[in-house]
Amino acid sequence: MRLGRNGAVNVSNIAGDIVITGGGGDDVRIEAVKRARGRDDADGRARLQDVTIEVRELPNRVDVRTEYPRTGGRRNWFVAVDYTITLPQAASVTVKTVSGDVRVTNARGDLTAETVSGDVTAAGARRSLSLRSVSGDIRMTDTEVERAEARTVSGNVEYAGRLARNGDYEMDTHSGNVLLNVDTSGFDLEASTFSGDVRSDYALTLGGTQVRTVNGRGRGRPGRGIRGTFGDAGARLSLRSFSGNIVIDRR
Repeated sequence: MRLGRNGAVNVSNIAGDIVITGGGGDDVRIEAVKRARGRDDADGRARLQDVTIEVRELPNRVDVRTEYPRTGGRRNWFVAVDYTITLPQAASVTVKTVSGDVRVTNARGDLTAETVSGDVTAAGARRSLSLRSVSGDIRMTDTEVERAEARTVSGNVEYAGRLARNGDYEMDTHSGNVLLNVDTSGFDLEASTFSGDVRSDYALTLGGTQVRTVNGRGRGRPGRGIRGTFGDAGARLSLRSFSGNIVIDRR
């Protein structure tokens, strides 16, 4: 269906993987595969028919939603829907799902992606990112954005790309590592880890002293944050982990 180069695509799902790819043109192409588990073949086919895919074409926006029936007060959790979507590169994307991985490649508009149980991967992003998971890793590769927010409870957060001169980057995990592989002219760093270390290929200036590794316990005080700078201190980094390391590598 027709969207326009600067339109928006919203996807809402319950179970199943979502793969989104930015391309040329003004159209959105949606492919959906429904998968069911049932007591037998007839039960499985009935469950497939119960779950529907609603697509709404609005001015400069396309909404895609998986609709589950309510039977006896319970949803039909035995059906998953996998989406493969291509859209204009500049389109904004919002994805929300409960159980499944989300992968977005070469989408250059603003991206918001959330899943409860699954990984979130964004590759080739050029605008702002807001990525969340409860049980899964968050990966940002080939990234050049001015704003990125990534949060997960159980998993790693990874960012590979360039930091913008006045960019703002906030990454948070409870049980996992925060791993950056970046090109940068400088950054202002606030880092906090209770039981890990902060390591950097870029020499950090802490209180007038240059260091590359700092014990996460803040020189003997558990939970204390670390504040340091590198270069022109242009980008702002706020990195937190409770039981993992924070690592900044030179790209």
